[in-house]
Amino acid sequence: MTTIHRLLDEAFADIPLTPDTQDLKEELRGNLVARAAELESQGVKPDAAAQRAMHDLGDVHALVADLPEVPEWQRNRVKPTPGFVVV
Repeated sequence: MTTIHRLLDEAFADIPLTPDTQDLKEELRGNLVARAAELESQGVKPDAAAQRAMHDLGDVHALVADLPEVPEWQRNRVKPTPGFVVV
């Protein structure tokens, strides 16, 4: 199954990481793992099953394009790191 993770990471390499794209990526990961397992149960070798599952998925960029637009300020927002000082 590591092939699926590598292929999915490669597909998302040039896509900005937002909460929505991260959710989509994890949802796709689960679906791809299930599809590859299904193909393997039909006798397809694991690497070939991962490649075929990715191929069947289609263009990831088209799926990301269907997500709601994230404003620029939110896309580049730095998450605050809480800090505590004990005196």
